[in-house]
Amino acid sequence: MLLSAAAFGVYHWFSFGLWGNVVPMVVIFTGTGLMGYALALAYYKTESVALPVGIHLGWNFTLNTVFSKGPLGTGVMISSTALPPNTLFSLIGLIGAPLLILAGVKVLLPQKVPVGR
Repeated sequence: MLLSAAAFGVYHWFSFGLWGNVVPMVVIFTGTGLMGYALALAYYKTESVALPVGIHLGWNFTLNTVFSKGPLGTGVMISSTALPPNTLFSLIGLIGAPLLILAGVKVLLPQKVPVGR
């Protein structure tokens, strides 16, 4: 699971175009690595890709459509202030949201769920 989480974090360095910018690389690796660990744990506990895929699609939908943070343009919520993207609020969201999802996976799926047995 740690290798999967690390690969998920490293992948996002390239998808966000951060290679060579050390501080953003550390921040993105931490946030996406935590999310990658939550997704790997969800897979481990359910023995199915359905929950990890659902979590990831839900995360992307929320960021892109609701909070207008992706390549799709204006979504439901638009910031009325011109805060730079590297504010403390962004950092809390990038680290806090994956921690919240990881906690949810740990609490809501306390044991490995047997599939088809």
